[in-house]
Amino acid sequence: MQTLRLRKESSKASQLRLPIKAIDDKKNRSPGQKLLAATFGVFLVLCLILFVRHDEMHRKNEEIARKKLQGKSPFKSTSKEGIAQKMLKRKSLFKSTSKQIEKKDKKGNVVHKQITSVKKEDLAELVGDLPENLDSITYEQAIEGREKLVEILHDAGVEDMDVATVLSLPKWSAVTKLYGEGPVIVGLETCETFRKTIPLDDASIGTAGMFNTGTNPFAMYLEHNCIMPHNTNDKHGGMRWQVPWGKHTLASRKWTNTAGNDSKVNKTNVLPVAIVRDPYSWMQSTCKHPYAAKWPHTKDRCPNLVPTDEEKKVHNIHTPTVEVKVNYNPPANFDSLAHYWTEWYREYLSADYPRLIVRFEDLQFHAKEMVDLVCQCAGAESKNDGDFTYIVDSGKWGAGHQGKQTNLISAMIKYGTDKNRFSGMTKEDLELAATVLDPELMKLFQYEIPSV
Repeated sequence: MQTLRLRKESSKASQLRLPIKAIDDKKNRSPGQKLLAATFGVFLVLCLILFVRHDEMHRKNEEIARKKLQGKSPFKSTSKEGIAQKMLKRKSLFKSTSKQIEKKDKKGNVVHKQITSVKKEDLAELVGDLPENLDSITYEQAIEGREKLVEILHDAGVEDMDVATVLSLPKWSAVTKLYGEGPVIVGLETCETFRKTIPLDDASIGTAGMFNTGTNPFAMYLEHNCIMPHNTNDKHGGMRWQVPWGKHTLASRKWTNTAGNDSKVNKTNVLPVAIVRDPYSWMQSTCKHPYAAKWPHTKDRCPNLVPTDEEKKVHNIHTPTVEVKVNYNPPANFDSLAHYWTEWYREYLSADYPRLIVRFEDLQFHAKEMVDLVCQCAGAESKNDGDFTYIVDSGKWGAGHQGKQTNLISAMIKYGTDKNRFSGMTKEDLELAATVLDPELMKLFQYEIPSV
């Protein structure tokens, strides 16, 4: 009998144990074998058709979602003024008592330590030009103009700071010049809709945000401070590490993408809280930690929004901007980093479901007030009988976060002034950013676009 070639070449056919003895020899086939072979062929064709149709439907749904989110949200975009002021008049979830957390991994290693003392040596290159008479400056003199920041750090448990450390902190006037006097939260007008329409036993909060926007520490703030008292479906008390469609994923992919083990999660019952960051500062961090974003750039030439003639030749660029590819599944392409930022947050701003958008900078300067507002919005309660837990050490660890990480103190120093806000940007980059960055987003979150 002729050896069955299909069984030699296809382990799949072997696993199916097809009762075909000589499929290549049509003369040896019985009517039953011919029928089985034809049926199997039709089955394969149907599987291929279903796969192609599913893929086309996936892309079509995503395109419909993106177009829908490019329109206007049924909710009016408001920041802290008005609704937030009314919410702040309620009794706060948190008392004056605060603490820090210490977090360990599964092996018992400390990955997030408590920080109670900071000295000049701990800050390394973050220490700026200190006065020559440093030794004669008293602690009381050093904190002048920085009282608010020192108060926040003391409340967080950082009690011991030398004069050099205090002098390295920005003055509060510099912080308010950049970000205003208090936290900015967009979407508070959607809170009542969420609380009234979502089942209490399944309502939860999920973190979202672009790479390098503080999603990890924000999720830690929620997990260690708030709880949805009636949620019986989530082991973290309704404080989800990320939204079930993926925290870094575009809002338009909410219904076409599912993260990790969240296939059984009702996405409608999760209040997304997206974290936005000053786009100029965000681009600086993305240059150091690109994660899934890929585009031509170097250490000295970044964020590189507009290519030079030489770069066009070297990188074979035929567009007026340096395009960015983000390795989502499937990938997404943007005309530049500035376009990426605008499109990502424009989608959440235009969403037709309850959502909040909060600022990364408020994690540093208004954490307690911001977390209070977010948790009250969703109907959450204090997890620790009113005690507030600060995240002082870096919220990033593990193989996915290499290099130096930022903690609360270093973040205050870095983002409390505009000293390095435009590092690496050419005149052409600044001009493009001023054109591309959405003016409504910039105004809502009080991010200033520099005059070029």
